[in-house]
Amino acid sequence: MVAQFFGAIKAINNVNLQMYELDNFYLVRGEAKYTRHNGSVLQVPFANTIALNDQGLITGYQIYIDNTELFQ
Repeated sequence: MVAQFFGAIKAINNVNLQMYELDNFYLVRGEAKYTRHNGSVLQVPFANTIALNDQGLITGYQIYIDNTELFQ
């Protein structure tokens, strides 16, 4: 599924605008810029949550983005 998604776009560029940290939990807000194979570009906001254990390994990662317009 992941390979299929990345095969459907030419490029993606994420810019992190803000990051908040509380203990081993992070909230990242940013913008994703998708370039389609036809050269058109879609830019949409996103928010990610990342949880780490005491060794710094990821124990949870969630992506919140509405990119439905990308394939319309």
